[in-house]
Amino acid sequence: MKYTIEIDSEMVGKIIVDELARSRKYLMSDLEQIEAGGSPNVFTYGDPAADKIEIQRYLDAYNLVLDWYCT
Repeated sequence: MKYTIEIDSEMVGKIIVDELARSRKYLMSDLEQIEAGGSPNVFTYGDPAADKIEIQRYLDAYNLVLDWYCT
């Protein structure tokens, strides 16, 4: 079965922003895990400090892009 839909540029923008926000939320949850003593091993295995740095770097990037799209 095949479906074809039409969406306008506003809807595409909303989809992009929603997906970025969802991904950021997951990374924020991973960061909270590390701060609570866990080790989610998102970017590095067995090194929560390095993982925290890398997660924060990605969160900063997500925030920058979301600020751009949401203002």
